[in-house]
Amino acid sequence: MTDGAWSPIEPPYDPEFDQREQSESEPPDYLDDPYRDVVLNDPAPAEPAKQKQGRAPTQSAELVEMAKALYRMAKSPEGKIYAVKHDQPGLALPLKGTAGGLRQQLSSLYYAQKKRTASSTALQEMMSVLEGDAMAAADEHVFLRFADDAATGTLYIDLGTPDGQTIAVTPTGWKLLPTSPVLFRRSALISPMPHPQQGGSLEGLRKLINIPESGFRLLIGWLVASCIHDIPHPILGIIGQQGTAKTSAMKLLIQLISPSPATSNIPDKVDDWATTAYNAPIIGLDNVSTLKPWFQDALCKAVTGDGYIKRENYSDSDITVLHFKRPIVITSIDPGSLQGDVSDRLLRVDLDPIPENGRRTEKEVKNEFDSIRRSSHGAILDLLAGVIGILPNVKLEEMPRMADFARVLAALDQVTGWTTLEDYLKTTTEAAVDVIEGNLFAAAIRDLIEDCGVWTGTTTELLEKVSPHPRPQIWPKTPGAAGGALKRNIPPLKSIGISVMSHRTSTSRRYTISKTDIPICQTCFGEMSINTVKSGAIVHPLCQEPKELFPKE
Repeated sequence: MTDGAWSPIEPPYDPEFDQREQSESEPPDYLDDPYRDVVLNDPAPAEPAKQKQGRAPTQSAELVEMAKALYRMAKSPEGKIYAVKHDQPGLALPLKGTAGGLRQQLSSLYYAQKKRTASSTALQEMMSVLEGDAMAAADEHVFLRFADDAATGTLYIDLGTPDGQTIAVTPTGWKLLPTSPVLFRRSALISPMPHPQQGGSLEGLRKLINIPESGFRLLIGWLVASCIHDIPHPILGIIGQQGTAKTSAMKLLIQLISPSPATSNIPDKVDDWATTAYNAPIIGLDNVSTLKPWFQDALCKAVTGDGYIKRENYSDSDITVLHFKRPIVITSIDPGSLQGDVSDRLLRVDLDPIPENGRRTEKEVKNEFDSIRRSSHGAILDLLAGVIGILPNVKLEEMPRMADFARVLAALDQVTGWTTLEDYLKTTTEAAVDVIEGNLFAAAIRDLIEDCGVWTGTTTELLEKVSPHPRPQIWPKTPGAAGGALKRNIPPLKSIGISVMSHRTSTSRRYTISKTDIPICQTCFGEMSINTVKSGAIVHPLCQEPKELFPKE
């Protein structure tokens, strides 16, 4: 600045003012920056690790931790998955199910603790994690009501109570256990039962069932055998005219050793039958008159052991297997409608008519049963302990059909001095007679053999020989149907002394039907003379002995 000349006073430099002025007057320089969008849209910097660790867990994680704190996962040999509570190691809870499953229980528990509901997505994620854990676990057998431990020879019976108490039966006796050493599952067809009484008696039960003494002892044998789950059991047929209290007797027997809220209905579909048989420890079918052929086949499979395969819901590739072997009780006025293979597995007991002055109301019967059931159950368990102690050493001279059950009766006879095995073998013959009397085609074959002793021919010739005129509506209409009917009736025919053999010629299949005491040539299937048989021959002198299909080297 020169002397004497006016000059404005310059204020001190203010950088913030310059910045404000620039923002108001002209756009900032960075608007022209090509990297502006990238910078502005960059994600926020990551939170410090300390903040991440403090984030609340998700619902699914909470549910998984809750489940693992309360349960362990288990898997059956069939691939079914269960949860086992740590404080109830003997009860297996299904993961899925409309009632009582793990999903429902944890959903309810989660709300009780958190005061909010768990989402469906969180529950599904939890289920996926638990299913994965279960599939990695070793297989464990899961039983329904009755179980055994092959290593120790101990039988176990689930009382069905919420606390998981179990009966353990050994050759030395039985006792109650607070928890089971084996896994039991529960179903809607299992009800709890009271504690059995040590030193019980069968006298009270005997008075409740109107049956001859031999029949009552067979009932007891069937009850004892039903507690041994891994053997085939004959179908118990409670037979009697109207007014013999068949239904009441069936319910008493089932309620005694395996109470259930309901008996079963005769199903219309295979799926319904498989579901019932899988979930019912003992199956009761009331007022049986006629049974469809497929269901009679299903009954035969159920008593000896059956596995039913069905497709999983909402899946084209996943399947589930329902395996079961069950004791079955039926009541009927006339068992003659049963086909041969069912009658061959039938234990028939006939009830006596109840006199008019001996009838009681249902409530009176129930009250009396409740007063004696603990004593009766204890007596059954005493007999069961004695039987399993003897059973390993029981040998039968001849092994009848249902041989495992026959061995149980033989052991029971040794324990009690009864004759249940002999009585059982008699009932099988009686059941066969009933089946043949109720089957017109089988009865015609019986009459044919009673007349001629031996008959040989094709099924076409058999139809021509035995068919009445006119033919009944249910009569086999074709040779194929006649062959099927003949095969189904082989067991009852054999029980009354008639044998059926088939053999193929170069042009046809032929059948030889004869009395079992008539010797038959093993080559031409004609009748042989007594002298020829006494010589030790199995064929006629002019016939060649049959060649072995697989001759020994």
